[in-house]
Amino acid sequence: NALAAFSLRKLRTAYTGDAIQVRNASNIDADIGFDSDGNLDTGTLLGHTGIGGSDYGYIQTWYDQSGGGNDLTQTADANQPIIVNAGSVNTTNGKSSISMDGAVGTQLNMVGSSVFKANTDEVNHYSVQNINNSDALSLFAQGGSHGSVYYMVWEDSATSTATSANCGTIIYYKNGSSVGTTGTITRGTLFTQFATSTQTLATLTDLDMQYFTDAAGQQFELSGYPSYEFIGDIQELIFWRGSDLPTQADAESNINSYYSIY
Repeated sequence: NALAAFSLRKLRTAYTGDAIQVRNASNIDADIGFDSDGNLDTGTLLGHTGIGGSDYGYIQTWYDQSGGGNDLTQTADANQPIIVNAGSVNTTNGKSSISMDGAVGTQLNMVGSSVFKANTDEVNHYSVQNINNSDALSLFAQGGSHGSVYYMVWEDSATSTATSANCGTIIYYKNGSSVGTTGTITRGTLFTQFATSTQTLATLTDLDMQYFTDAAGQQFELSGYPSYEFIGDIQELIFWRGSDLPTQADAESNINSYYSIY
């Protein structure tokens, strides 16, 4: 099993839970699962939110499909990402996607979990996202006390480090091809590679996540803090131990076959 797995498609047949919990414009919550093909059940979703110009759907929970219960949540209404925008399901490249708007501080947090804490295993990160190219400074993930650990920072033309020192020596891949490693890759490089306003697959190998926790139990934050939240969409985020199956090549092939990224 993955350490944690989030997607708007069903990742494994053994998973019997839902994909997301959604709040509608009337502040009513509903769990939204999958259709018979394993895609997000957009019919049920729009039945919950409505299809009018003033109808929206906000993500309260993105459920962990690994079985570990390490859900990503956001209880503050103003900071919840969007899945339905003015009566239409948000999509990227024809597939449902979650809209992260850094201008209003959208964030999803993993709270009270110990999945990464003191885990010295090297971790592989796989994510499918569409990062807006006007987002000149942003952060994919942070954790620890006051964001003391972080990885995948992009900033237009910047030469500073893209990852905190305690995240290990990461190898970065875009769409299956290496683009650099910790110590050589800069925030400017990541901006050029990923802030393209197009769908990309990011693979990070040899990631050290043992410090992604704090005293309050807030282990992982998708997006960052003020001035660092990313603007764009995300569709999938999976963490595997580097020593576990599937192989990197198999994982990337499966993801690309579904999303047709490259």
